[in-house]
Amino acid sequence: MAELIRAGATYYSDEYAVLDGDGMVHPFSRPLGLRTTGDGKTGRHRVEAFGSRAGVKPLPVGLVLVSRYRAGARFTPRRATAGQGALDLLANAVSVRRQPGATLAALRRAVSEATVLRGARGEAAEVATRLLLEQRV
Repeated sequence: MAELIRAGATYYSDEYAVLDGDGMVHPFSRPLGLRTTGDGKTGRHRVEAFGSRAGVKPLPVGLVLVSRYRAGARFTPRRATAGQGALDLLANAVSVRRQPGATLAALRRAVSEATVLRGARGEAAEVATRLLLEQRV
């Protein structure tokens, strides 16, 4: 997330995507948690420190990226279906145990018009720049 906002993206969250019943994503703006030392401890940094700003209004989801870092990987994601994207999001949905029907409906709406990409990635700075140029998120 730090690299995306450095590259010009508006910050909504680095931890959770808060979706409403219509599938719109809402800001969950907290200081970004970044490991900045070799001891693995996380420091908190305000979004303004990266030259960006936090979003303030709900937006439709434009991109779902399912990716893990792999040293030396070339970022060549493949398109996935909206259903695959919804399942990927469902695997991390906090509300699914309490509200399974509402959660599934919100995820379906969220991914219905979104581009879904999956694949390993290398360095975050290269991926962020490419995503912003190609996806216009």
